[in-house]
Amino acid sequence: MDQRDGLPAKLIDLAPHRVAEVSTAEGAMLHALSRRFSLDIRPRTIELADGTRTEVEGADASGSIIVQLVANTGVFKSPHRNKVHSDMFKLVWLRSCVLVGARAVLCVSPTASQAFSRGGWSTAAASALGIEVLVCAADGTLAALFDETEQPPNLPERNATPSVAETARP
Repeated sequence: MDQRDGLPAKLIDLAPHRVAEVSTAEGAMLHALSRRFSLDIRPRTIELADGTRTEVEGADASGSIIVQLVANTGVFKSPHRNKVHSDMFKLVWLRSCVLVGARAVLCVSPTASQAFSRGGWSTAAASALGIEVLVCAADGTLAALFDETEQPPNLPERNATPSVAETARP
C-alpha cells in the first residue's frame, strides 16, 4: 500500500492484453510520454484499501506521474470535451486524495486540444489546478499547451458564434 498522506492505495499493472499497442493512438501517446519523462508510463489500476478500483491510462511504477489520454481525432464534438473534463476531474481527485502530490498530466490529440480555447474555462481550470496539458501530434511529438505562468498566443479562439447567454443580454 502506498499512502503518501492520502487514501491507502496500491498500483497494479494491467494484464498485458489490456495495454495499448504502440500502433494505436493511445499506445503512441504512452510511448511518447515514456520517452519524455524517461519512465515506463503504462496503464495501471489503482486499488484503494476499501476495494474501490479505478484505472489510469498511464502512470509510472511509483505513481509519481499519473496520466489520462484523450486521443480522439476528426471533428471536435461535445463528447470529446466531456472526456477532457472527466479526465481532469479524475486527475485532480487522484493527485489530491490518493497519490498526493503526483504530477498530473492530460495528454490530448490536436482534435481534443480544442477543449482548451483562449478565454475558455477548461483552460483556466487546468492551469489553476496544476494539470499539465500536452498535445501529442501524429508523429509522436509532444508540446505543452500552456505553461503555468502564461497563456500562449496559439490557443484556439473561442467559437465565434455567440452563446445563448451572450445573445440574451440587453
